[in-house]
Amino acid sequence: MYDIIIIGAGPAGSNLARLVSKKKKVLLVDRRNFRNMSSYNEKLCGGLLAPDAQLMFAKLNLSLPNNVLVNPQIFAVKTIDLNSNIERYYQRFYLNIDRFKFDSWMFEMIPDNIDKMLDTVFINCEKKSDRVIVKLRTQNKETELETKLLVGADGANSVVRKSAYNNHKWPKQYLSIQEVYESKKILPYYIAIFDNNITDFYSWVIPKENTISIGAALDKVDAKEKFELLKMRLSSKGFDFSNLVSRKGTFINRATRNNEIYYGEDNILLIGEASGLISPSSAEGISYALYSSSILSNCINDNQNDDVGRVYKNKMSKMNLKMTLKHIKSPFMFNKNLRKIAMKSSFMSIKGL
Repeated sequence: MYDIIIIGAGPAGSNLARLVSKKKKVLLVDRRNFRNMSSYNEKLCGGLLAPDAQLMFAKLNLSLPNNVLVNPQIFAVKTIDLNSNIERYYQRFYLNIDRFKFDSWMFEMIPDNIDKMLDTVFINCEKKSDRVIVKLRTQNKETELETKLLVGADGANSVVRKSAYNNHKWPKQYLSIQEVYESKKILPYYIAIFDNNITDFYSWVIPKENTISIGAALDKVDAKEKFELLKMRLSSKGFDFSNLVSRKGTFINRATRNNEIYYGEDNILLIGEASGLISPSSAEGISYALYSSSILSNCINDNQNDDVGRVYKNKMSKMNLKMTLKHIKSPFMFNKNLRKIAMKSSFMSIKGL
């Protein structure tokens, strides 16, 4: 019998496990093993740590180790609007990171008193009065465990959310595809690409060491065709996609309304992207993962009764205003007519010397 079982050891799950009271008997479950950066262990991510995430680390009194950072560290984003053929440069303060090393660092900070089951997948759960029966599979062996509280920190395609709350409204889901290529050219900027013929979200190019990562959040119906169209259009701008290093795909959520964000009920709760928390304008999710897991840890540590779920939902209601502001901002980025007006104005863009 566990007090808490956490499914997912990304930033949300690892941060919760790190902060929860040592008085609690906790199990953390993840399908990865964190021992090597195999394609199975590596998460598809552009690997940029946004200012909101940096602020959360400051609030948590954490600083990044050097081995998490990768070159180049860049201070500008080149924005390309392929619909209007306008390009602008904007000053931005992202940290370029190695996502596998970042996740491993957060995992390593988890105290030894936390039980861990790695190379393990969550199958399903079932509520029974005040407890939850959790079914897991490690290799070919299935295990059933009991817990007072189950926390889904298992990302956009959350199996915990599907198992417990599949009938609740979900955010719009995209298929995110990212390919990594060898590159002799070192870009002095990150690139954000907008083209409504490819996606109503956005695409990106990110330099890391001697490679570039090209990715896009795409409609699931014709994702492969749209990704090839993106590469073709970038090839015409001089990009070389001849030396492929890796290719990955994953799901990504994008809540268009606050009612698509769901924190769970009673003794099955959701944090991070499993709840639908991700920026609808930039797809940044690490700050939300750290925030929601920190709030839930406070609720668990401060409440000795069985009302943690209600308290957590009430405290997370403050997030609704932030998400509403993001929804207001989104049309100016993703509506091609509004975006054209904004980019033609050169407002906030970097001017030449």
